[in-house]
Amino acid sequence: MTEKASRSRRVGAQPGGSRRNRTYPPMDRIEDAFGRKQSLMDALDATARAAGVTREDFARALNQSVASVTKYFRMERQATPEQIDTMCEVLNMPKVFGPNIAGALMPWLTVVETGSFPPSWGSGDLELLRSIGSPAAYLAGPQLYPMAVNEAWKAYFPWMPEPTADTRPNLIVEILCNPGAAHTFGDSWRSACRWAVQHLVLFGAHKVPNEELGLLFEQCRRGNPDFDEYLIPIPGEAHFTETTTWTILCPDGARRPHTVKILGQKWQFPEAWDLLVLTPIP
Repeated sequence: MTEKASRSRRVGAQPGGSRRNRTYPPMDRIEDAFGRKQSLMDALDATARAAGVTREDFARALNQSVASVTKYFRMERQATPEQIDTMCEVLNMPKVFGPNIAGALMPWLTVVETGSFPPSWGSGDLELLRSIGSPAAYLAGPQLYPMAVNEAWKAYFPWMPEPTADTRPNLIVEILCNPGAAHTFGDSWRSACRWAVQHLVLFGAHKVPNEELGLLFEQCRRGNPDFDEYLIPIPGEAHFTETTTWTILCPDGARRPHTVKILGQKWQFPEAWDLLVLTPIP
């Protein structure tokens, strides 16, 4: 018997089964104190079985052997976030699941890809948007052009033009210039205006063509006399990453605070899309 086989026998490793029933030498263990990584792999495995996706399908997409793919599901080898993203694509899962997936694998990972370039819907993306109970929209690029919105968004913002194949409103222009915005946001309107302008300044730098920036700024300047005030104060990183809260007039006539969150993409693709969600605070 070889030394390797003898060592495996001494630590009690079994030839098959889930990770929960197996033991490993210290160097082979994958740290997973709360079981999040194992739960993620179990969920992907169950989804694959229900969808009829095989290990061979994953192996082809990952350009790896079937044995290597099996090791990921057994937690004998840790998959990278990029590999998990590829597995989700094979399963036709919406890319906006990326934050949950990245959080399960690497809690400190904050930059995730939510959209695609060029902008196109994947299987389940529009279904996911419709399933969100609070106002939500897919936005194209740092210019914040709504590409698709859910029913809650339409109910909250009836004054905002609905995006179509022929009409693409700009969220920044609408917030600053549409009379309905001041009524909907109330005391939070100036905060919403400042957020919209600063978002474009911070994330659009060197990504948005100067001609397009100038056009957007000119539209806002004509429609809002305070535009230059919103343009000048640029917050630091700590301030910008703080939770943004707006008080919004709800369809039932009550004003409630909502958190504003954009699930951001990788900015080398400025025309890709993001998910903006306004979540009421209990």
